[in-house]
Amino acid sequence: MSLEGLYRHASTHAAGIVISDGNLEDYVPLYMDQKTNSLVTQFNMKWVEEAGLVKFDILGLKTLSVISECCKQIENNGVSIDISTIQLDDENTLNLFKEGSTSGVFQFESSGMRDLLIKAKPNNFEDLIALIALFRPGPMENIPQYLAAKNSEVEIEELHELINPIIADTYGVIIYQEQVIQIAQRLASYSAGEADLLRRAMGKKIKSEMDAQRDKFIAGANSNGVDKVKAELIFDLVDKFAGYGFNKAHSAAYALISFQTAFLKANHPLAFMSALLTLDVGNIDKVSNIISEIKRMNIKILPPSINSSGHDFRIEGESIRFSLASIKNVGSQAVANISHEREKNGVFKSIKDFITRVNAHFVNKRAFEGLIMAGAFDEIEINRALLFNNVDLLLMESNRIRRKNIEGQIDIFSEHEEENQEIRLPNTKEWSEIEKLKGEFEFLGAYLSGHPMEKYSNDMINHKVSTYTEFIHNIKTKKYKQARLAGVIQNRVNRRGKTGRMYSFIKLSDISQEFETMFFSDMIDKYNDLIFTGNVIIIKVDADIQADAVRLRVTEVIQANINEKFLMNGSHEISSQSTDEPFEVDKPEVNLIKNEYSDEYTIKLANIDILDDIAKRLKSGRGTDIVNLIFYDTNLKKDIKLGIGDSFNFDSELKTYLQSLPGVELFNKQP
Repeated sequence: MSLEGLYRHASTHAAGIVISDGNLEDYVPLYMDQKTNSLVTQFNMKWVEEAGLVKFDILGLKTLSVISECCKQIENNGVSIDISTIQLDDENTLNLFKEGSTSGVFQFESSGMRDLLIKAKPNNFEDLIALIALFRPGPMENIPQYLAAKNSEVEIEELHELINPIIADTYGVIIYQEQVIQIAQRLASYSAGEADLLRRAMGKKIKSEMDAQRDKFIAGANSNGVDKVKAELIFDLVDKFAGYGFNKAHSAAYALISFQTAFLKANHPLAFMSALLTLDVGNIDKVSNIISEIKRMNIKILPPSINSSGHDFRIEGESIRFSLASIKNVGSQAVANISHEREKNGVFKSIKDFITRVNAHFVNKRAFEGLIMAGAFDEIEINRALLFNNVDLLLMESNRIRRKNIEGQIDIFSEHEEENQEIRLPNTKEWSEIEKLKGEFEFLGAYLSGHPMEKYSNDMINHKVSTYTEFIHNIKTKKYKQARLAGVIQNRVNRRGKTGRMYSFIKLSDISQEFETMFFSDMIDKYNDLIFTGNVIIIKVDADIQADAVRLRVTEVIQANINEKFLMNGSHEISSQSTDEPFEVDKPEVNLIKNEYSDEYTIKLANIDILDDIAKRLKSGRGTDIVNLIFYDTNLKKDIKLGIGDSFNFDSELKTYLQSLPGVELFNKQP
């Protein structure tokens, strides 16, 4: 029992730094944290303060790095800038806030905050300070009153001539802790220290303290000519707001950084968006979200290029060049090797030139495939399928050349001829535009050369489908809260509610941007076969407008035959095939939807014993490729189609495995 209530472990504050005017050992017990190898106090933060020390929270802020990177990119393009001297009444910046175009702007990028900006239409820096202080739990309940007063929908209530100037900038709403202190000083003759104690007492809501403070406040107000009823009214009003009061200095410091980032976005959009991307190099999800905003701003994103791209995103003319380091599977060593070789010996003129000069140890197979799928070789070889299907051959040649150079092998008869001879690769049909886009999204997190939805523009018109951007605009102008939307499914995250029923968050992408929808269990039960990555669907949604976001609830999936997936359920038998004729797969006796987005494979097997192994391998990797599984029954002398009803990831490893099995034939049918 004596162990109850004792600490079981010691934890370290993530950002707390203790500062003393002398040796810390003279004030508090210390120990060495083995995990961080740093000196830590054994007292918690309250005991540290009781011991006479000060704890500061030193927090790292990535936004400062974004500002620094942005200024560097601006100066690299010949423009001098000192971010500390910008005018806090810059018209472009204030207009950006009024429009709610603050994606990427510190403290103002959430959808709820953007919506608040549109309603508040801040006119000056002071308004921004107030909005930051208001947009948090507690103070949020005062937002309607603040907006009504600011937008002149109601008259600002004047409490008393002594304190009206204190709350004038916040339209009669008490927002800051400093206002509580100033009101106590001005109205009730509190000293600065006494006023701060009042603020603390109001925050803690301790009745005995509050009763004593009420008497003191009313007495002080009476001494300044304020009658008791008015003094009590003001005390109660101050008490109501003080519990949620935010430190104005804190809010102002945030607002300054917010204004600086908004200034850069409004006046130097290319440099700002490029800096945002650069600080998230390698994070495909964040890069994808930033690119959506860049497209909304009508800024062009240039695809990655082995001859133009580097580690960072960079400005190129009036566009932003995609970073090599942000391509999936392309590591920093590969980027450094490519960049160094290019700077030293010039641009790469051909694929032979590239594999001859780079080090295959750094630019390995995974990196090579990523570069190909992202379109980084397009300027020297437009056929991505040709390169992708011959990666092993190209890397083998690269290693051969590298070994030859290391060993100093010289063939005086063939050296010159070999240097100038291009590698001969087998003829390969180019991928369709849809297949190229599929690869871009997988390796870049975004569609750069186009969008899968572009081919459906007529269908979208016929079915009265809105883009997500149009829909959000109409919501904010109160035109409607329901619509038909369409998009390519990017991912699906399943959750279970308290009752155990499943619901799903589905991220889709249309030509305007990405957006998230929610499918509840009844919709999943009805449309589950249509909800998978890579599929194109039309949906009917209801918008639930909340304080911090617009949430879309799917109520129907319509026009299912727009889907590019090949949907199949159950087992189906197809007509018999003569073994003397070329093998063809007849159309199964189900409603099939034409596949234009994914590869389609047919596996024909003569040995039913290996079926389980094949099924397990297929189902271990869900994806977007379609598989037809055919068993040739020698007794019936006919082909039996086996229903596996799903889409899979048909990668090179799986192909190799299938081709190694006896009695298996593999056919690749591409659109």
